[in-house]
Amino acid sequence: MSLHMTGILSMRLQKSNLIVAVIVFVCLLVWSPVFSQLKRYPSGEFNAGFSLLGDSDLTAYGFHTGIHAGANNWFGMEAQFDGLPEVTDSDAKFFVVTGGPRFSWRLKNLTPFTHFLVGGFFSRLHGEVDSHFAMKAGGGVQVSLSKKFAWQVEANDLILLSPEKHFYHFATGLVYRWY
Repeated sequence: MSLHMTGILSMRLQKSNLIVAVIVFVCLLVWSPVFSQLKRYPSGEFNAGFSLLGDSDLTAYGFHTGIHAGANNWFGMEAQFDGLPEVTDSDAKFFVVTGGPRFSWRLKNLTPFTHFLVGGFFSRLHGEVDSHFAMKAGGGVQVSLSKKFAWQVEANDLILLSPEKHFYHFATGLVYRWY
């Protein structure tokens, strides 16, 4: 086969690959709304509420927010932010930012879940900021209030590394779901 013929075949293959890619993209674009109507699990969730963190020496409380993107009925990725400006007997303020996988078991009106999240723990005292690598291991449950809203309660073991320290962490709040 000549070089000229090889070039023509290569151009035709590139054009046909491009046409196939465009057709697949258009089909996904057209059918995506149809499939999203058939989904029985949320594509995403946003939650906000109250957070409590502590150990034998201190207790801190504040707000909790999180976002969850569901890949399928049982697996998704989650990110959480806790702001804990009220610490007993201290002027310290704590902030926790974590993210990672979440595994859910979706029942009719109840969704138990477990997660393992990693990120950072930040404390501020008298203008000085200290940070630690943090892990949250735990889970919770969502109770459906309607198709779009639920109430969530969760409990975690918050582990700081170097030096290793464990805190209990509880959070509760309202969840908004979208499909």
